[in-house]
Amino acid sequence: PMPIPRTTRQTSRTDCPADRLKFFETLRLLLKLTSVSKKKDREQRGQENTSSVWLNRSNELIWLELQAWHAGRSINDQDLYLYAARQAIPDIINEILTFKVDYGNFSSVKNGASLNGT
Repeated sequence: PMPIPRTTRQTSRTDCPADRLKFFETLRLLLKLTSVSKKKDREQRGQENTSSVWLNRSNELIWLELQAWHAGRSINDQDLYLYAARQAIPDIINEILTFKVDYGNFSSVKNGASLNGT
């Protein structure tokens, strides 16, 4: 006998074999547990990130205080000094990238002169 193809989707649980129902129930519980554990992991990572941010900020403050003490400045003055120094970084990088040697200034060396004291 030829099997009759089903045209509708199986909707009743009573049509499924018991082992299949048990498998899908176990799978559903496993997926549910996985999603719960992932949610807990995300929450825990959020708490770790918060403590990590606090630790980084406290380390930055301690470092700023040490730099200020070593330079003989107040913390606010050291912060302003560092801010101004950081603003100059792009200009310094540009100067380094566009640096060229002016060989015209070394023409006296070719003629036998020495660089003593210069």
